[in-house]
Amino acid sequence: SESASQGHLDVACWNAGISACAQSVQWDRALALLSEVRLQRLNASSVTYSAAITACERASLWASAAQLLDVMHQTHIGPSAVSCAAAVSSCHRSSEWRCAIGMLDAARSVSTKLDIV
Repeated sequence: SESASQGHLDVACWNAGISACAQSVQWDRALALLSEVRLQRLNASSVTYSAAITACERASLWASAAQLLDVMHQTHIGPSAVSCAAAVSSCHRSSEWRCAIGMLDAARSVSTKLDIV
């Protein structure tokens, strides 16, 4: 239907905005856009969350990245290899190796296919 395709386009546009913020290390704007996606009750996807986690990773915000990964698990949005790698990288940047190991264990427990990145 037209409204369904319009909603998909909206999420794609939000994803692009979040990704652009991640690329320019504007993590606060990326998270604000993610909040707006939630407020508008759009169907956030793994791509949406991966972009936000990448923004956190680039700003070394490991706790925020971990929280977003948890939200993905709780809302049954399957974490992708990209979202897991970005979250683990955020832990690495902050020397939070225990958190990184916990994320890898959680990814294995939900059968996320992890690639070597």
